[in-house]
Amino acid sequence: MGRANNLPERVSIADLTVRDGFQSETKVIPVEGKLYIIDRLVAAGFKEMEVSAFAPPRYQPQFRDWEEVVKNLPDREDVTYSYVTTGKKATERALAAREKGYRIDRVLLGILPASEKFNKTVVGMTYEETWRWIEETVRNAHALDMKVNVFLTGIFSPPDPEEGEVDLVGRALDFMDRLLDMGVDDIEHPDHMGEAHPRQVFAYFERVFERQPDPALHIFHVHDARGMGLACYLAALQVGLTRFETTLGGLGGWPANFVDGVPVPGLIGLKEVSRRPGLVSTEDFLVMLDAMDIETGIDLQKTLDLGHMVERIVGRRLWSFCLGTEDRPGSGPVPRQQEYAKERR
Repeated sequence: MGRANNLPERVSIADLTVRDGFQSETKVIPVEGKLYIIDRLVAAGFKEMEVSAFAPPRYQPQFRDWEEVVKNLPDREDVTYSYVTTGKKATERALAAREKGYRIDRVLLGILPASEKFNKTVVGMTYEETWRWIEETVRNAHALDMKVNVFLTGIFSPPDPEEGEVDLVGRALDFMDRLLDMGVDDIEHPDHMGEAHPRQVFAYFERVFERQPDPALHIFHVHDARGMGLACYLAALQVGLTRFETTLGGLGGWPANFVDGVPVPGLIGLKEVSRRPGLVSTEDFLVMLDAMDIETGIDLQKTLDLGHMVERIVGRRLWSFCLGTEDRPGSGPVPRQQEYAKERR
């Protein structure tokens, strides 16, 4: 079915539950809970996942336990463990941990084409300072056999009115080329605000592949604020994208500014704009791919079972459509209807 619709035969999914998924939670998830999820993600067949962040604990107390998590990760050489290191000090901590022998396989930096003002708010640096930081990090990380990703925030958002008329896509594409010339291993093209729509996504990735056609270089990451996440992922699949990021139950969003009853200093001037700020649900995306005969190498039932457990860990029902009761029509795996698909080819 995939080949007949210009879709890839196989895609890669990185699960971000333990990092992006938990950073917006208002209670600290215990180390044991995080390790339980990581262990079962590995058992289900996930080869890529984000497991922590190196932000200062006063800003993101959810990750003050990073060392205990890293010390107890499953010892699997076929799994890549990634960490967000947005900022110089966070990057230095990650590099130091790698030098000590910890499994810091890949770090994620950021630069924001949306605007230099936004870049300084989130990353803490001007564009010129950010470029120097990225270049230095690539050099130091590669010397330690680590991979470096850079995410481009704001490419699907309205331009900053203070900057006037700005071609965000053009700026993002220029940033992409410069980053890859620097030796960055891959680029994340995120929609952190959930403002993209499928036609926009298709057009954007057409331009991306015109300039950098290797699908292994590109990752799509959508926060499903308007319920168009799966449709945007389908549009990206149709262009040829093969790498995606998700969270169990659709968890995620901006870092919480109130955790375990204590106010947390957050990103000044930024706030959630949606009642449902998390990523595309891992369960829902897997169910869709399974029904479309697109291979992932991931065990669907094990993932659905884990999704139910994550609901118990966070203490509430989550946003996945596919985590309904086992016998309820519309929940769980979708019948493939092979004969119907054959007739329509």
